[in-house]
Amino acid sequence: MTTAIMQLLQQLPEPSRLADWPKYSALGIEPAHVSALIEIATNPAESGALQSAAVHARRALGQLGAGSAVGHLLNLFHQMETDTWVVEELPRVLALLGRAATPAITAYAGNAGHPLFARGGAVLSLELMGAQHRGACVQALIGLLANFAHNPPTLNGIIIVALANLKAAEALALIEEAFEADAVDDLTTGDLDEIAAAIRS
Repeated sequence: MTTAIMQLLQQLPEPSRLADWPKYSALGIEPAHVSALIEIATNPAESGALQSAAVHARRALGQLGAGSAVGHLLNLFHQMETDTWVVEELPRVLALLGRAATPAITAYAGNAGHPLFARGGAVLSLELMGAQHRGACVQALIGLLANFAHNPPTLNGIIIVALANLKAAEALALIEEAFEADAVDDLTTGDLDEIAAAIRS
């Protein structure tokens, strides 16, 4: 099955960073193909797939809401320095996986063993997912920020920006606490007054 799906994906036009994504279900890609898509998305060299097929496979997993792929996709954040598609698209893909993926994404963001900007990418995934699942994502972000004393200040800044973009007034007291503890990189956030204004706007 992997070979057939790979051939289908490789026949598609080169993915564009600007164009809307294809509707993969209209091409016959369905939940039964999730395992094959995961293999292509995460191990294109081993499966013999072109990079363009890997990009299409990731997008298809997102559109399918393939929650079983979340761990495999999160591991791609470690390729951020070498794969610009990961930087630009993976948070959007993960955001499409739905509320059930929130715990895994949150755990990844909170794991100090992962690179800082990989953790930041997971935070952005939660922010984007918040457009559809605001309550769950805001609570996840608040939980991450509650560990501000142990987080890198830059990560705290990324979390705070995500909360501000989600208009999370319920997080404001915690945000103020993090600022007062000098645990926030204000080059990432701006000052506390700016964040408060953004939340209340």
